[in-house]
Amino acid sequence: MKTISSTTYKLWVIFALLAIPPCLSAQVEVPVATSFCSPQSNLGFEKSNLSGWNMYTWKYGGTPVLDNTIATNSPTGKFFITAGTGHDEQTEDIPVVAPGGGTRSLRLGNRLGDFSRSMVKTAVKITEEDFIISYKFALIMKNYSTHLDPKKEPYFRVWVASANTPSTPLNKCYDRFYYGDAASEGYDAVMGPNRQTVYKKWATDFIDLKAYIGQTVVLAFEVGDCGTGGDFTVAYIDVGCDSPFAAVPPVCYGDEVDVKADFLKDLPYNSYTTQWFFDGAANNPTKPPVKYNSPGTRDIGLQVVQNGCTTTVYTKVDILNCEARPPGCCRSNFSPSPGKVYRVSSWVMEDGHGKTTYAGPAIQVTFKVYNDMLTKTLEPSGSIIDGWQKIEEDITIPAGASTIEIELVNRGSTDVFFDDVRFHPREASLTSFVFDSTSKKLIAELDDNNFSTFYEYDEDGKLIRLKKETERGVKTIQESRSNLTKP
Repeated sequence: MKTISSTTYKLWVIFALLAIPPCLSAQVEVPVATSFCSPQSNLGFEKSNLSGWNMYTWKYGGTPVLDNTIATNSPTGKFFITAGTGHDEQTEDIPVVAPGGGTRSLRLGNRLGDFSRSMVKTAVKITEEDFIISYKFALIMKNYSTHLDPKKEPYFRVWVASANTPSTPLNKCYDRFYYGDAASEGYDAVMGPNRQTVYKKWATDFIDLKAYIGQTVVLAFEVGDCGTGGDFTVAYIDVGCDSPFAAVPPVCYGDEVDVKADFLKDLPYNSYTTQWFFDGAANNPTKPPVKYNSPGTRDIGLQVVQNGCTTTVYTKVDILNCEARPPGCCRSNFSPSPGKVYRVSSWVMEDGHGKTTYAGPAIQVTFKVYNDMLTKTLEPSGSIIDGWQKIEEDITIPAGASTIEIELVNRGSTDVFFDDVRFHPREASLTSFVFDSTSKKLIAELDDNNFSTFYEYDEDGKLIRLKKETERGVKTIQESRSNLTKP
């Protein structure tokens, strides 16, 4: 039980799916994903339009012409926002929405083969915390096998420029071309008459902009038809700011930290080299898992080198001091997921008599969603049972959430008390147990609804009574006595 005076107390909470002895542990923020883009930027096209982006079209040999009046809802248009579970009209291997992305993607270009070029641009502010842009793409290109002048071939291009010179890429490593040549580009398949069409399934790549922290850059995606006519490029695009690493839950120091680089299989390169960094040091160890001997927040990075260009992606892990806690108290692999429903509950008490509800205690749940903080306040409700009232509510973790912060709040002028704080998936079965610190006997068991069954013992340590907490109060459900008569 935690007593809270008239101030806000930030609780470090352990999340568990298994029954564990009750303990106050040390986990404030639970990683879900890492993002820096604001939802207002529409970087991932989730607004079902191209707001925040500029659209350009031109013909081979010409110059880009800005035209933000182009419709984005025409299935045959050069700029089309995709949604749903469908696939490209030429292959079932390419879903129209990026797997693992949001609910929308952009299809750039069409199949007319009319010498066209199409491009979208947006501005991105690079910060100290957020400097990796991730993008997913899938390609379909019709092209003759003869390798033409690259300027004439169908192509897909991704490039980044300074806001001061928005038409000139920063350097060659920020100017990435993918041409419609199956032999040199390593496409997933060829198809169509005379096997002239190639396609690449959804791939993922990253742009490391750490060198441009504090600056605004321009991000551009561009497709072009064949310069001699007839052939085309269609690109499906999704953009995000998520770390490629799966969320790494906090661990106790001395325990192994394992980081998976599963995203490497989705890179669009035929060949590359990698190197791990731990707190800035290379190859120490050469790869995960790694152990840390002291608490703190640690940086883990993976450098990918391809064609002389380097991209380093990062993740962080919180190393906790668990020496003062019972075994198992802070070893949890539970990491909440966006879009899923979780149940938050606690029992609360407030000083004072004759009250029908409590106004002082509350739980505030705050999500960091990109650069925004979304807070929900949970209030006590229901009957007061032996001085305790329950807070319980189901919450849905919003898309794009990177951290969750749970605060136990006292909004009144007298002390309040919190007990049996829980956070778990709504569908999960959660039972917890309380043991006497001296006798080690079970003294309480809390069920799925956070109601207690109490175990009472006599002086000899024999169980004599079971009591059950209900909405009508605490009821005795079993009682037994035994007596041994001496001869």
